[in-house]
Amino acid sequence: MVGERAGVNFGMQQWPHTDDVPVTRHITYRNLGTTPVTLDLAVETTGQGDTVPPGMFTASPRRLTVPAGGTAEADVTADTRLGTTDGTKTGVLLAAGDGQQIRTALAVQREAESYTLTVRYRDHQGVPTTPSSSVVA
Repeated sequence: MVGERAGVNFGMQQWPHTDDVPVTRHITYRNLGTTPVTLDLAVETTGQGDTVPPGMFTASPRRLTVPAGGTAEADVTADTRLGTTDGTKTGVLLAAGDGQQIRTALAVQREAESYTLTVRYRDHQGVPTTPSSSVVA
C-alpha cells in the first residue's frame, strides 16, 4: 500500500481571511497487494504560535477501501477562514488499517496582515522615470 503523494502544500492564503475559500486536493492510495485494504483517515495537526483550529484540515471520506491491485482517492481540504492566528499551519493525514499505515504531510500558510504597495517614480516635472536607488523599510 502506498500513497501517491508524500505531502500536500496548500500554498499561502492571502490576508484578510474573511474571503478565503477552502482548498481541496486529492490523494490517491495504491494497493500493491492481492486483497482489499480498508483505511481509516484522520488528520493530526500542529501549528506556529498556537494549535491549528479544529476543522482547518479535513479528510473525506473518513473510511476508504482500496481494491486489490487498484487505487482509491480521498480529498483533503484546508480552510484558513477558521482560527485567528496567522502563520504556517501543518499536519499529517494518517491513513491506517489492515496492518497498513501511510502518512501524508499537510501545510498551509495563513498570511499575516499585509498590504500591496505600488511605488511609481517620477522626476521633478512629474514624468515617469527609472529610480537610481530605493530603500523601503
